[in-house]
Amino acid sequence: MVWPFTSKKIQTRDEFRIPNDLDELLKQEEPTLSEREFKSNLKQLSELTNHRPIDPNPTLVPKDSNAEKQSEILPSEPKDKIFTVKTALFENGPLLPDSRQDPKPLTQEQLKNARELSQYKRENPLHASVLVNCAELQLAFLNCLTDGKFAERMRGCNVKNNFYQSCLTKQSMIFKFFDYNSMTSIKEFEEIKYVADSLFTKYYQCYDDLFEEEKNEKFTKELRAKREEFHSKFGK
Repeated sequence: MVWPFTSKKIQTRDEFRIPNDLDELLKQEEPTLSEREFKSNLKQLSELTNHRPIDPNPTLVPKDSNAEKQSEILPSEPKDKIFTVKTALFENGPLLPDSRQDPKPLTQEQLKNARELSQYKRENPLHASVLVNCAELQLAFLNCLTDGKFAERMRGCNVKNNFYQSCLTKQSMIFKFFDYNSMTSIKEFEEIKYVADSLFTKYYQCYDDLFEEEKNEKFTKELRAKREEFHSKFGK
């Protein structure tokens, strides 16, 4: 620690000197490089970096005005152009048409058919179509509850009710077997409704018919044949 009022002289930066032995050592270690060694090192450096050798004594060349104008007119390719699969396929335009192009507008007839089909699907879903096919059995059940025999009304008209419920289950199975909800035309919907109603009324006249194995086998066999006929008719 140096006291502010000490009598010892403080050495400043300007008065600081390097010792003689250290100064001589630094002068001996100072690198010296000749011009020839500098050029050879410069050439090796350019070869390692894959560049053109740098001319240590460059000379200026006058610019050619005609060459500059021609380069401005003609398109020049990039120097480091990389060819990939993408550039090879699409440099002259895409091979396939663009799928994002706007589709062709529908005609008035196509728009009309689309509106009619959409309205038909809303008004005739699967459960509603099944109810229409079984409407007669439902009416018979309701009439039994109001005007049926006393013994039947005491049992809740269970025979007619069971027959009606079996009709709903059986015809729902037929509609799903034909894949009713995926149809694309009104004719297909109407055909499925007709096949389901005609097959059920053909083989099941009463509730007891549902338990006869022979009728069930014939029903299943004809149902498969009707579906094959439906597919060949509408190209499914």
